[in-house]
Amino acid sequence: MGDTNLELNERKMANAILYFIEHTGPSLGKIKLWKLLYFADFRHYAEHGRPITGEMYVRYPHGPLPSRGELVLKKMKQEQQVRINMSPVGTYQRYDFEPLSACDTELFDSTELQTLAAVAAQWRDEPGCRLERASHQEAPWLAAKEFAYLDYRLAVCSEPLPVEPEDEQLESSPALDEILRDLS
Repeated sequence: MGDTNLELNERKMANAILYFIEHTGPSLGKIKLWKLLYFADFRHYAEHGRPITGEMYVRYPHGPLPSRGELVLKKMKQEQQVRINMSPVGTYQRYDFEPLSACDTELFDSTELQTLAAVAAQWRDEPGCRLERASHQEAPWLAAKEFAYLDYRLAVCSEPLPVEPEDEQLESSPALDEILRDLS
């Protein structure tokens, strides 16, 4: 499981959520939000030896899931930091987030802010399903058993797996792009 001495910093997690809402635009659904938090925490751990939020992530079929993410979102909604709306997209209900308060960037040190900015910029225009696929290529997710915690120590091993030719054909498909936009 890795570093079990981690302690969730709810204020940092809530403000990381606000940061991503503010910096990733209208395509931010819940799957994408959870993956952005995962990428930020694990990237920061790989580069600086500690995650930003202290959250533990669980291996779910759709990729890493923050174990206390729903609780933090619920608290944010109760404290009127965020409004969560549902909108139908095909046969799915999509979560749309609206910030009701600004991200308190003073909570983060310079390396944490740089990591949040880099992750937001890297994935800003990508649909959640692309982040999901990318997370499935990371060593922490690959090594964990289903519904088990991901090991932060494997973050340093997170180099993407080689891309298959079929994946490249799918990635360049305009029809797939349209489907992915609809799902996000």
